[in-house]
Amino acid sequence: MNLTQAEAKGFWPVYQAYQQDMRDINERLGKVVAEYAKAYHKGSANNETAKRLVEEALAIEEAEVRLKRSYLPRLEKVLPETKVARYLQIETKIRA
Repeated sequence: MNLTQAEAKGFWPVYQAYQQDMRDINERLGKVVAEYAKAYHKGSANNETAKRLVEEALAIEEAEVRLKRSYLPRLEKVLPETKVARYLQIETKIRA
């Protein structure tokens, strides 16, 4: 992202905190993926299981968006808007 020294000094602590807060979300996502894979290997998930997994996956996405929004003011304090946008774009691509 071509951070200046001053930007890097402010950015990396925010980044580390964000990654720490993402752990719970990542764990939830891992459980959903594992449960879906287990159901898939058995043949298929029943409607109730499929609905529950979809609802949980959407709840995880919503939690991730809320977390990103909560970090936005902290990022804006240490980076110009163009670099905030680039960082969020990179995070989104990594998660895809």
